[in-house]
Amino acid sequence: FVSILGFMIVFRSNQAWSRYWEGADLVQQARGEWVSAASSLLAFCTRKPELATKVKAFQCQIVCLVSLLYATSLQTLSGGNHFETFDLSGMDQADLGALEAETESEVKIEVIMQWIQRSIIEHIDMGVITAAPPIVSRVFNELSGGVVKVSSARKIKEVPFPFHYAQMLGVMLILYTMGVPVVSAFIMKTWWGAASTTFSNVFVLWCVNYLSVEIEQPFGEDPNDLPLEDEMSHMNRTLSMLIGETAQRAPKYHLPANGRSVSRFAATVRLASLGAQLKAAASAGAAGRAGGQADTGG
Repeated sequence: FVSILGFMIVFRSNQAWSRYWEGADLVQQARGEWVSAASSLLAFCTRKPELATKVKAFQCQIVCLVSLLYATSLQTLSGGNHFETFDLSGMDQADLGALEAETESEVKIEVIMQWIQRSIIEHIDMGVITAAPPIVSRVFNELSGGVVKVSSARKIKEVPFPFHYAQMLGVMLILYTMGVPVVSAFIMKTWWGAASTTFSNVFVLWCVNYLSVEIEQPFGEDPNDLPLEDEMSHMNRTLSMLIGETAQRAPKYHLPANGRSVSRFAATVRLASLGAQLKAAASAGAAGRAGGQADTGG
């Protein structure tokens, strides 16, 4: 009896940990897929001055839609409606109202996905996206891959641990709790020995079982559930960085004076700490801006 009970508790604990880890992995993979897709779309935009307004509008639209897509996906997993997204006031309010009227969360995800895909095709026709079609197709693959990850995560939320297994395990734990004191009283010579043996054995098994109950459903709003709000914040911060001016252009590179040829530069390349180089660049940039302002003031 004790061997079977121990096996059942260990099995449930392993399954609970697998569900928890898989849920966290799928949520982060979906975020990575959609961030990569958004980054590619922003990079594929043309640099023609006459299309600058359309490019900016498209980029803002994509960032808003990807943020909305991720927030809606997390909402289907947690059941909450408190995830922050980018300002959607620039989008058609009638379309957003129709989206809100949908009762099925899965339908909302598919609608937002369709909006993103239609927007991509339309802006390809406008000349806003200039990348070759085979290259743009990777964006569609990443978008669909993120949706598949969310569907797999939703499986964890909607399919609980088998009730009959959990029910039988609870019955066996109750029987074990009633039987251990009798066996301990028969084996131990002192009352405190029997009490400590009973408490330690029963306490450990119940704790492991309740630990499994707590983590086998990783999505929700309980303190021990996955921090989905932090995931949403990471997504929004990343998208904000991608649409900023710094990420919209590649940094210029000036070949060192002693590196007139590629081979010579490769032979004289120096390694330095990334953090130190970035701090030095930031200081130099701040000094340059301060000098420019001083010149302007003069």
